[in-house]
Amino acid sequence: MKSSRPCSSPFRWALLFLLLTASTASSVAQNVAGFIHGKIQNFQQTSSAAPVVNATAPFQFGSLIMMGTATINSATLTFSGTASPRIYSAVVGTGDFSILDTFLTQAAMDSAYQNGNFTVSIDTSAGIFSRSIFFLPFSYPTTPQLTVPANNWQSGSLLVDWSLDYTFTWTPFSNAQAADVIELVIRNSGVVLTPFPATQVSYTLPAGSLQPGTTYTCDLAFVRVAGAAAGDPDIGPGYATFVKDTGFTISAIGPTPTPSPSATAIPTATPTATSTATPAITPTPSPTSTA
Repeated sequence: MKSSRPCSSPFRWALLFLLLTASTASSVAQNVAGFIHGKIQNFQQTSSAAPVVNATAPFQFGSLIMMGTATINSATLTFSGTASPRIYSAVVGTGDFSILDTFLTQAAMDSAYQNGNFTVSIDTSAGIFSRSIFFLPFSYPTTPQLTVPANNWQSGSLLVDWSLDYTFTWTPFSNAQAADVIELVIRNSGVVLTPFPATQVSYTLPAGSLQPGTTYTCDLAFVRVAGAAAGDPDIGPGYATFVKDTGFTISAIGPTPTPSPSATAIPTATPTATSTATPAITPTPSPTSTA
């Protein structure tokens, strides 16, 4: 069983940030900036205990094509599997096109999207372009788990004092390969992090990065690169990935910022006009008649 889900799901960030980082330098003048495919296993962490399977979206296949200098009109993905061919949908307001299908079991996902050759055909304002990438049958990464102090968790959320630096720590990506990366994403925030090397096990978030009283949906993911295609002037680099994503929430706590007092202008007294007394008129003596 599969269902289509919008690209705001956990897979959205892994595609977007990995592709942006990998292709920015070479895709500036390309008609299509690049693309990425991913097979994802989703988990959720709500305490210091090990993450559990995300019951709503346990397995997903996703693909994202990013717009370059040309406008994308439509796109199709063909491959070995019962879901082929698959039509992409426009990501509203971005110019990008995506696929995101959710499955209840890995077997169902692998039947619909079998490993092997995946070919994108992209109809753009500059012409029709196609590119193939081989999805190698690699193993999935280990499951990422936050290892922050247990007392930082409360009611299923990670409490982070927005006014202080906060260090995220996690279990090692123990079966990582040289091309693999780690992603940490805090959605709907001003925090934009490029992928970490697979050897990294912590990150310190600077004080003031979050807004007090706000709850953030977050992702920690281990991303395995299972195939790559070099870019050219028509289409930027392409990637095939296996992803394990652990979702969690942050509740930003701490003191409420005190607004800076605004300078109050001191009114200046308006000078009052002083009236000058008008001198009294002295009566002119009447002439005295002479007898």
